[in-house]
Amino acid sequence: MPQALRHLRRNAVAYLALFVALGGTSYAATALPRNSVGASQLKAGAVTSAKVKNHSLVVADLSVGTVAALRGSAGAAGVAGVAGAPGAAGATGARGAAGPQGATGPTGATGAQGLQGDPGIVATGWSALTSSTLTLIAHQDQVMTDLGLTSSGSGSGAVTLPVSSRVLISGSVDLYNRSPGDSGRAACTARRSTDGTDDLSLFTVSPTVNADLHQSDAGSSTDANVTESLSITGSVLLPAGTYDFGIDCEQTAGNGVLVLYSAAMNVLAVPAES
Repeated sequence: MPQALRHLRRNAVAYLALFVALGGTSYAATALPRNSVGASQLKAGAVTSAKVKNHSLVVADLSVGTVAALRGSAGAAGVAGVAGAPGAAGATGARGAAGPQGATGPTGATGAQGLQGDPGIVATGWSALTSSTLTLIAHQDQVMTDLGLTSSGSGSGAVTLPVSSRVLISGSVDLYNRSPGDSGRAACTARRSTDGTDDLSLFTVSPTVNADLHQSDAGSSTDANVTESLSITGSVLLPAGTYDFGIDCEQTAGNGVLVLYSAAMNVLAVPAES
C-alpha cells in the first residue's frame, strides 16, 4: 500500500494530464456542432470504402478520368437489322443542256462508179418498122425487124453487154393476107445473132407464135385485107459481148400473100447475178 501511494504522488501530474486529455477529447466528440467537419478537419486517406455509405455516390461525385476508366471494352457487333423498304423514286431531273457538236469525221472512201443507165440495167435496144416499108414473107427466116437494121427501118443498133447478162425481149408483129383467093399461115420467133454479127438464123430465144390469115375480101368497100397481130416475148442468158436481136417470120402453109404491116421490139439486159 505505501508503494502505491508513493507511485501516485510521483506520477500525479502525468495522471492529471491524461485525465484532462481524455476528458477534453470526449467533450469535443460529443459537443461538435452539426455540419462543422469539412475537408480541412479530415486527414488524408481518412475516408475509406468502409466509411462511405453503399449506393450513395453518383457520377457527379467522380472525376472525368475516373468515369472514363469505368468504361468497358466495346462489345461484339449486333446482328444486322432487316433492310428497309425501297424509297419512292425521285422526280425526273431537268434535261441537261445540249453538249457541243462533235468534230467532223474523216471523209469515207469513194465508192465504185455504178453502171450507166437505170439501176440494174446494163443495156437497152429498140427497133420499129411501119407500113411504109411493107415486106413480103417470101421465104424462111424472113427478118421483120432487128436492132442491127438489116431490114431497114428505125432502131438503136446492136447492144453491147459489159457483163454476163439476162436479156429480155418484148415485141409484136402485125401481118395481113392480101390474097382474095387463098389463106396462109405465118410463124414468128425472136432470135439473136452470134457475137458481133447480124446473123439471126441459128439462135432462137422465144417460143414460135403461129397465126392463120384468111383470104382477103375483094368486094369489101373498106380495107379488104385480113390482119393478125402477134406478140413475141423471150429471154436469154448471154456472156459479155455485142449482139443484134430481132424478130423473124416465115410462111409455113397456104398460098395467100402474107405481108408485114408493122413491127416493134424492145430489148432490156440486166446483170446475170441480179
